[in-house]
Amino acid sequence: MKHPPAKERAILDAALRLFSQHGYRHTSVDEIATAAGIAKGTIYLYFESKEALFRALCSHVTEHIFAEVEAAIGDDGPALVRIAAALRVKFGRLFRAVTSASHGRELIESRDDLAADIFKAFDHRFEALIATLVERGLLHGELRTTAERLSAKTIAQTLCASTRGVSLIARDSADFDRRFEALLAIVTEGLSA
Repeated sequence: MKHPPAKERAILDAALRLFSQHGYRHTSVDEIATAAGIAKGTIYLYFESKEALFRALCSHVTEHIFAEVEAAIGDDGPALVRIAAALRVKFGRLFRAVTSASHGRELIESRDDLAADIFKAFDHRFEALIATLVERGLLHGELRTTAERLSAKTIAQTLCASTRGVSLIARDSADFDRRFEALLAIVTEGLSA
């Protein structure tokens, strides 16, 4: 993962903090500059607008989470353990980020309005990673296919959609963890060889 230059990183860190505390709409570029300890004009050397800054922040966050996912799954290990680790990191991290933010709901709306393409690409990349893990598990006899002979891609999409559903109905982090573990039990029962 490429790390941004120090000033750009300071801007992104300040923006993340302020967007989380006050929401996208109620955070100004002036406030971000002050929190980053730089002049307002410096922000415009890196980002052409507040929207561009928000999109860059979304891109930075998704890259960071993807790097965490890759670290969590490692290079080998049982397929179901690696798949569970990937799902736990991605969805758990996003769930905790949104629910811990004072304006989490507004951040989701802003994400959908301003950066849907970034998150769609992130989701596709993540689903491809899960599909690869499923395919390897099937190939090595660690996983069994369903009676319907679903493809690895379809299984991956179903796992992601199911975990996304857990994050939509969970009340808090403990509830997310409990529901996620229940989902894993169901998946393990259905896919274990």
